[in-house]
Amino acid sequence: MRRTAPARILALLLATGLLFAGCASYESGLAAYGRGDYKTALEQWQPLAEDGRADARHQLGRLYETGQGTSKDEAQAATLYRQAAEQGLADAQRDLARLYAAGRGVAKDVGEAAKWTRMAAAQGNAEAQRDLGHALEHGEGVAKDEAEAMSWYRKAAIQADAAAAVALAAMIEAGKGDGADPAEAASWYRKAADRGDTAAMVRLARAFEKGVGAKPDPAEALSWYRQAAELGDAEAQERLGDAYRKGIGVERNDILAARWYLTAAQKGRPRAQFSLAEMYGQGAGVAKDTAQAVKWYQWAAEKGHGMAQLKLVDLYSRGDGVAKDEAAAEKWLKMAAANETALPPLELARMYDRGRGVAKDDAKAAKWYRVAAERGDAEAQLQLAQFLAKGRGVEADQAEAAKWFANAADQGIAEAQFELGRMYEEGRGVAKDEKKAVEWLIKAGDNNHQDAQILLGFYYEKGRGVEQDFGKALAWYRKANREKNDFAAKGIARIERDHPEIAQQILEEEARQQARRDLALRLGLEALSRGDHKAAFEQWKPLAEEGDGRAQAQLGRLYAEGLGVAKDAGAALNWFRKGAAQGEAVAEDGLGQLYMKGEGVGEDADEAIRWFRRAAAQGLSRAEFHLGSAYERGDGVPKDPVEAAKWYRRAAEQGLQAATESLARVESEHPEARAGASKPEPTDAPSVETPAAEPESPAKETPPAEPATKSKAAPAPGKK
Repeated sequence: MRRTAPARILALLLATGLLFAGCASYESGLAAYGRGDYKTALEQWQPLAEDGRADARHQLGRLYETGQGTSKDEAQAATLYRQAAEQGLADAQRDLARLYAAGRGVAKDVGEAAKWTRMAAAQGNAEAQRDLGHALEHGEGVAKDEAEAMSWYRKAAIQADAAAAVALAAMIEAGKGDGADPAEAASWYRKAADRGDTAAMVRLARAFEKGVGAKPDPAEALSWYRQAAELGDAEAQERLGDAYRKGIGVERNDILAARWYLTAAQKGRPRAQFSLAEMYGQGAGVAKDTAQAVKWYQWAAEKGHGMAQLKLVDLYSRGDGVAKDEAAAEKWLKMAAANETALPPLELARMYDRGRGVAKDDAKAAKWYRVAAERGDAEAQLQLAQFLAKGRGVEADQAEAAKWFANAADQGIAEAQFELGRMYEEGRGVAKDEKKAVEWLIKAGDNNHQDAQILLGFYYEKGRGVEQDFGKALAWYRKANREKNDFAAKGIARIERDHPEIAQQILEEEARQQARRDLALRLGLEALSRGDHKAAFEQWKPLAEEGDGRAQAQLGRLYAEGLGVAKDAGAALNWFRKGAAQGEAVAEDGLGQLYMKGEGVGEDADEAIRWFRRAAAQGLSRAEFHLGSAYERGDGVPKDPVEAAKWYRRAAEQGLQAATESLARVESEHPEARAGASKPEPTDAPSVETPAAEPESPAKETPPAEPATKSKAAPAPGKK
């Protein structure tokens, strides 16, 4: 059979291989590109691009964009990308969108960028889907649409795009779309973390650390922080420093803490720089070096770290480690005061309120108390209310004062509950309402506010605003008299003299109720000892709500540690405050730990030490141990091994094993700390640049739980 001319031509092309020459040249270009021979890649792709092959145009565009194998020419890259994009190549559409978004090689046009991104995303390009999600989330070149943004992020994440998974998880975590779902967010973070995304590792670590979306697990959190840190993530390195510094999920080790802080600080993390400065100032984990401390404070301060700026104010004002310089102190103070986001508003308010480091200024104090109050800080709400009630720094406004007292009262602040009760009693800033007055005074009294308890005793004795009830009057007077009050004592004497039968009935009822409370507390402790945390919670919760300080302290522990209930530092803080207001040593120690770690409240080592001292004064071994640890590490107090040994020794004498081990370590490392030894000159700690290896068996720093024991109550700080 005779072949036609087209058939003969086709046969010739097949025989010579010319039909597939274009394909072979494209593959040759890829091979050359893979071995870094960009010039050969360009030579292979150039003729194919000129012949209109889309993938060759795209690859050639990348060479011009990066200047590989040719002079860099972003305009030519944009032209080639456009040609390939118009031919429907998704990768080219996405790259053209990138150039439009950045204004490289073309005039910047976010709308045009969004158009090409959408075209590529519709073809299933995962990177384009992620980019489109970003554009929709932030309204860049398109109308903002968070629901559609999440849809595109999800499509990209399903294709294993780790960055899209992180973005999707962040939106879910923030409550976008159908509302917050911490568990789903954590699931997406894990998927991205498993693909090596360090940002996802850090977010997943936080979930395990805070028990949000995952069961609280400090060890698992530490594992993810460590993976991210070893991959070079500065935030993870900083958090790893925190973990070693505070003993979260790992035994405390100041040397390793300093090493990780240094690594993060060198990458410009201001909080790591501040923490490293603190360690140099205290000689914790590094040789004490005030000059190094000042250097790192300055670097952190220059990046806007408010507490570093305040620290420099203090150092320059006192001439500590630097020449005394009032002008420099004033400069840093102004920077701190102007930096609302970097410095806690409550800290600024206290400065101006007390004239600490600045001239006392009630108007500025009121301004910053308001900022902190509007952010939900209960102490700031109370202080602002008092300023408004007295006209300090602001025009007096009783109605607004009542509003802020109510906000603080709702957060359980006894002083605010008392003041609100008085305002309802007097009709000051609110409509006069004796019933509401009594309700708030009872809440304050249950929070151990002595003045409220005395007033309630008087009101029930006289039938003022309430039905006369000598039994209730006697009960309130007795509560107030726990801290020895002359007025309460006289009230008790009057009722016992004039109504002996009522006094006897009250005594008998109090004995019955005390026996019931003692039994519930004991049953809770037994449940705790056998690991049944939920049963302990069920025993103590109603008891705590009745106002039993011992149960409040124990309930705070359960919330703080996530035992039998979801971990909740805010709830722990609330119950510890209530228990501490009744002088419960366990609650005082718990408050100290929250302040030391910055959990549920701003980190404040000074405040932590104050609470540890109160608990230790009652002989609580855990508090004595924590004071020893503070002196050993220089947290909130000067570093002092002799003082550390003293407190460890007291705790050890009560049988606390962790204290015994810590005492042995301190006495071994510091002979002067041994009982009866004289104190020699201090020696330098190892330098952070050459840290010692991580100890194989570091000393145990977290003592075992200790049951609450009722002891003589001590007034809470700041309580009337």
